[in-house]
Amino acid sequence: MDFSLIGHKIREVRTHLGLSQKEVCEGICSQAQISKIEKGEVYPSAPTLYQITKRLGLDLNYFFESGLSQRQDYAEEVKKQLAAARRNKNYEDVKEIVKSEMNNPIFTSSKENQQLLLWNKGVYEYSLDRNPELALETLQKALSLSHSNDNVWTEDELAIIMSIGVIYMDEKCIPEAIETFKRAKRYMNNRLNLKDWTLIPRLHFNLSKALTKAELYEKSIACCEEAIEWLIKRDYMYLLGELSYNMGYNYELMKLFEKAIYYYERSLFIFEVQKYLHHIDYIKNRIDALKEN
Repeated sequence: MDFSLIGHKIREVRTHLGLSQKEVCEGICSQAQISKIEKGEVYPSAPTLYQITKRLGLDLNYFFESGLSQRQDYAEEVKKQLAAARRNKNYEDVKEIVKSEMNNPIFTSSKENQQLLLWNKGVYEYSLDRNPELALETLQKALSLSHSNDNVWTEDELAIIMSIGVIYMDEKCIPEAIETFKRAKRYMNNRLNLKDWTLIPRLHFNLSKALTKAELYEKSIACCEEAIEWLIKRDYMYLLGELSYNMGYNYELMKLFEKAIYYYERSLFIFEVQKYLHHIDYIKNRIDALKEN
């Protein structure tokens, strides 16, 4: 998307209305930020763009009248912002983005885009509002928007199923969580290719945690090993440290302390390479405690 064009249009309308940057951005963003947006130097977040358009008395369609591709680019940008917010556990941001886009024609006119918003709505209803029943209802509604064939599942549908499994796991409904993750794994195995390859290690990691909670330690370890082998073959490090740590945790619960220390130390090395500093002290303390036994 050409964000310099959006910035140019914001400046054009603002000056036409005789408004200063300060008047437009008040309560929305800093004056420095709107200056950068108008110059095309930064991407406006979805909520920021939505609020600016309302302040200027515009409809979001004004920025996308040049064609379908820009609408698709805008939806993709919102999707990226939601993914980043979920990854960083900024569920307030998720909620703000979803609410700002609910009445946006770019989203209301597309089932795929509606599903994206409903999925993220379910995420914040659980993670922020702590309402598991409503979150599960919303996620099931998101699935029903697009799904019609049990042999074919989109990547977004698989991600939604995984979100359902995480809620079951966190709510201590472990058999339901395991079955949900296994279901997603069966569907994933039927796909010839995946655009979002992170789905595979994410699914294995969550399934392994659910198996650990069910005290199925050897199955959890096997699940981690399968994911690690898949990652190593492709030279990927995503979740490699977390999977190694979970193997160590399973071995610790099985009282196989030497193996637990080995996998904890492997996870520690990976986290140090990745500079995931918030994990390091915790794992070092766990290793020291085991060595004292």
